[in-house]
Amino acid sequence: MTRRRDRQGSLRIKDGSWYVQWTEGKHRPSHSLGRVSELTKSEAQKLRREWMKKLNDHRDVAGSSRTLAAFWYEYFYDEEKQEVKHELKDKKPSTVRDMKCVMKLIWLPRLGARLLDGLGTAEIQKYLDSLNLNRNTAVKYRAYLSSILSSAIRLGHGLTHNPARFVKLSAEGPEIPYAIPTAE
Repeated sequence: MTRRRDRQGSLRIKDGSWYVQWTEGKHRPSHSLGRVSELTKSEAQKLRREWMKKLNDHRDVAGSSRTLAAFWYEYFYDEEKQEVKHELKDKKPSTVRDMKCVMKLIWLPRLGARLLDGLGTAEIQKYLDSLNLNRNTAVKYRAYLSSILSSAIRLGHGLTHNPARFVKLSAEGPEIPYAIPTAE
């Protein structure tokens, strides 16, 4: 269960200190704001508001969000120079070739203008399902997007989780028997 990010928190006094307390699922974490003897109630309320604003604003933690296309071109591939960047340099040439192709033809036309923190698992899954791909191709497309989104998390560009990671793909269909050619 995710925490709603519009909570104000509550101000409490415990053991001679001001605390802000908020709800996260079934838990009620708290944070000390300072001693009661050193802060007035209005100062403690101001500190509570500042703490909750920082907590509620997930971009403070994750960094500023970019579009998928901007992130791809900044860290993976320079379209103008036709040059592979740092994040692709450690991959095999065949993987680099496939990733560039899949990004150019599949992901960037559909999701390139979207902010990274606005991408959702349901949207990615619905788009993959609409392509009517065989399972192995869909797995490869998801893996490439997941790799890029994992890099965005690691580099602090607006994501706190990888939505492509949770995309479920359909099971393999029944095996089609191969027609064995005859002499005719």
